[in-house]
Parts: sequence; structure tokens; C-alpha cells
Amino acid sequence: MSVVLFWKKAVLGIGKRMLDFVCPPTCLSCGADIMAGGVLCSSCFASLRFIAKPFCARCGEPFALPALGFGTGVCARCREVPPLWGRACAALIYDDAARRLIFPLKYADRSSYARRLAQFMVRAGRDILNEPSYLIPVPLHRQKLRQRRYNQAALLARCIGKESGMPVIIDGLLRQRHTRPLAHLTIAERRDELHDVFQVKELYSDVLRGKKIVLIDDILTTGATAEACTRALLAVGCQSVDVLVMARACAGDVDIAVGYMYAKD
Repeated sequence: MSVVLFWKKAVLGIGKRMLDFVCPPTCLSCGADIMAGGVLCSSCFASLRFIAKPFCARCGEPFALPALGFGTGVCARCREVPPLWGRACAALIYDDAARRLIFPLKYADRSSYARRLAQFMVRAGRDILNEPSYLIPVPLHRQKLRQRRYNQAALLARCIGKESGMPVIIDGLLRQRHTRPLAHLTIAERRDELHDVFQVKELYSDVLRGKKIVLIDDILTTGATAEACTRALLAVGCQSVDVLVMARACAGDVDIAVGYMYAKD
């Protein structure tokens, strides 16, 4: 290590300790004082339900028992109706504890949360991120983007790109029209609502042809949005599409999850 780099790191370390002394870091979830910035208190961390193997390789939903993977690692639902994408994985089960992390990023302008959540996602998606791919976030319609001022999926994609070294195409997908809330629609109605909503930006059609894509979003509920994005990416000749999200609504929690999303939207 050079002398200049040594002193640069030393000065930055001193500055961080002084800042922590003046403005003590707080838990991202509950706001309690903690020892280090950008992390959770022990109580909030313990409340998170991290998804670990065994889980379905196609939809990312955890198995109660390994035998439910039928020896192939794929759940009965995905065996019967395979999703368009290849693999999906999530860091957390979508519940109240996960919402306390995601909602401030999504609805309360806490863009600083993206870096920490991305670290959880990189850890969960290490198998997916182990292959050269382009990261592309699920886009917002321009009307929604004007309201929120940023796309939380795009922030996550940027941070995941920095953590993993994967290239990111923030505007690879376009949302061509504003859709009505999906919460109270059936699966078929959601698919109809999202039909041809997403399109690959023409600028990237040739770039993405034959490439592997990792679609980034905050929450995977029914999979209708991810499916519509995947269809648009495959239509321009992408080799494959995998899905990486922060939280996954499990079978019994899907109605609850979309209900929360509808209330917030």
C-alpha cells in the first residue's frame, strides 16, 4: 500500500468516526441507535426471514421440505406452468419486517437504503450473478417516475452493479403506458393489463441480442410484471432472463402483499 493511500484511508476513517460521534448511526428499520452505520439493530435483524435453500429454482419460493422440489428443485406450480424467466431468487420473505426496509426506499425518499438492500440481494443472488449478464431494472412509467422522482429498482440495480461488477443498463426497458393497480385483478387480468406494456429501448436491441439478463426489482408477488418484462427481453433475442428481487411473497402471503402495494399506490 502506498503512503498516500494509507493516509487517505486513515483520514477517511477518522472522519467517519467523528461523524458517528456527532450523528450516531441508527437502525435502518426501527431507528434505534446502533454501533455502525447502514446496518440493523440486533432485534430487527433477527426479525428478518432470509430465504435459504431449499427453494424453487424457478420462482424463488422456499420449500417447507426439500422433498417438495420433486428432486429437481422446482415446485409443483412451476412444473405445471413454467415461468418465462429461467431462475428467480430473493433475499427475504415479504412480510412486515421486509416492508419496514423496502417501503422507506420505495415511498419515503430514503434512497440511501438502496446500498444496504443491494448487499442483501447480491448475497442471495450469488449463483445468478456468477455468470456474465446485464442488469436491467423493472421500469416505472414516466407519470409514476415524476411522482416518486426516482425508480427504486434502478437504484438497487446500480448498487448491485457496483457490488458485483456487472454492467447495468438503467433504461434498457420502457414502460409504455400507465397501468391501473393490479392488486384486485386475477392473474389473467393482470397479464392482460400488462400486455405489451414493456418494450426494450430500440437503442439496446442489438446490444442485448444473445445476452443473459438479470431483471432487478424490489418485490416479486404474482410474477406478472416480471413475466411481462421477460417477454419483452426475449422478443429482441436475449439468451435468457433471470430475476433477482429483495423480497418474495410466498403462496399464502401473495394476497396480503398485493394489498399493501395497492394501499401504498
